[in-house]
Amino acid sequence: MQYSFRITSHIDYDPSTIDPDAHLTQSAQYGIWQETLGKKVLHFELRDEEQVLVITGQYIAYPLIKSYSYWYAPYGPVISSDTSPEAITQFLDGVKNEAKKHHVIFVRSELPEKYNYRETVPFLSKSSYTQERCEWVIDASQTTENILKNMEQKTRYNVRLAEKKNLTVIVEKETISDASKAIFLKLMEDTAKRNGFRLHEDGYYETIFENLNEEKNGAVVIILKDETPLAINLLVKVGETVHYLFGGSSDEHKNLMGSYLIHLESIKVTKSWDARWYSFGAVNKHDDVKNALSGITHFKKRFGGMLREHGLIVDEIIDNKIYLAYTFYKLLSVLKRKLFSKL
Repeated sequence: MQYSFRITSHIDYDPSTIDPDAHLTQSAQYGIWQETLGKKVLHFELRDEEQVLVITGQYIAYPLIKSYSYWYAPYGPVISSDTSPEAITQFLDGVKNEAKKHHVIFVRSELPEKYNYRETVPFLSKSSYTQERCEWVIDASQTTENILKNMEQKTRYNVRLAEKKNLTVIVEKETISDASKAIFLKLMEDTAKRNGFRLHEDGYYETIFENLNEEKNGAVVIILKDETPLAINLLVKVGETVHYLFGGSSDEHKNLMGSYLIHLESIKVTKSWDARWYSFGAVNKHDDVKNALSGITHFKKRFGGMLREHGLIVDEIIDNKIYLAYTFYKLLSVLKRKLFSKL
């Protein structure tokens, strides 16, 4: 079969025509957010002889040294379930040929594990990238009682305890107010200071809120004690999944277990949207205590649910020498972090 590859715009880009539940990071909406951070976002597609879309992907350019960069399609490209390996190869070749024009060292994609990448694309290798390939999801089509029943006993107890503490739950769906935005930024700042991570500039979050209000697919859930905000979740609905995008919490009244109640309330928002899945976001597949996500993974899994696994992360190498230098540098960085963590 003959296929046609082309570059497309974010206006024409629509992965939902292949997979109605394509991941948030492959949505044009997410691409708009990344452009706010100064990243270049590119869209490609492959169509068959009858102009049916079989593969489409959103790639984000990440800078390396000097003018060099790499392109990455997080949880993508989006591939039709019956697409042949030959079609996937043609799509990857098309992306690579375009990347060569822009000082790109390698192109990173996620492919179905059944795809024999080593035989069909000689310069494609399994990536050393360590982003978790799994997220934790709960089937929100269940009754709330059944969802509670499937939680670990301690988690269910904490949720029930919070429900008895006269906490106020505020939900804003599809239109998020300026007051809620201010609470979000304050609790995110508190959380970042407490856990030692850096936030994006406020403008990035402002862009997200503006975009969510335009698309009518965002929501916030806020837990308060009297008038004091204790926790906030920012949610976004894409296809049949509501994603827990960001969450912040206060140092006050932690004994009231608002951080447990807020996820049950977020699941209720998912149900009100008639969405099938509530996603807690990334987790590590195995209960590895050495993994950076081990603590948050354990917290998420205690709510019950299941793993949603994504494709195999592979790199299509364009400049082998610089790629080897890059991977060596990344390896040294990992070893350095592990060494200093033991001191």
